[in-house]
Amino acid sequence: MADVSVKVEDHTAEVLAELNRRIPVILDALAIEAEGNAITEVNRLVYDTPPSPTYTRTGRLKGSISHASDNKYAYIGTNLEYAPYVEYGARGMSPRPFLRNAITDYEDDYKRIIEDGLK
Repeated sequence: MADVSVKVEDHTAEVLAELNRRIPVILDALAIEAEGNAITEVNRLVYDTPPSPTYTRTGRLKGSISHASDNKYAYIGTNLEYAPYVEYGARGMSPRPFLRNAITDYEDDYKRIIEDGLK
């Protein structure tokens, strides 16, 4: 009978190191994509709808959207004081959820970015 030998190697450390290298890159790509999607949503929900007496189209909101990422999270947002009123609505103004839509309506794009980053 022939001798059979099996060698088992543990590459966990290498796999974890590679994941730790890729995660910040993936998160940054997600943040950049989400920022672009938020701008698309502002164009669609604010600038492409009929004018309302409760807001003026200045371009400030669209220009204020930015992104950031760290080793754990991807962020998008704006620092404009009136952005929450656009997002959630106010008296006499219907909600125009540009940030929420930028996350929920583009799920397939985010999955693709993650899958591509992990290949």
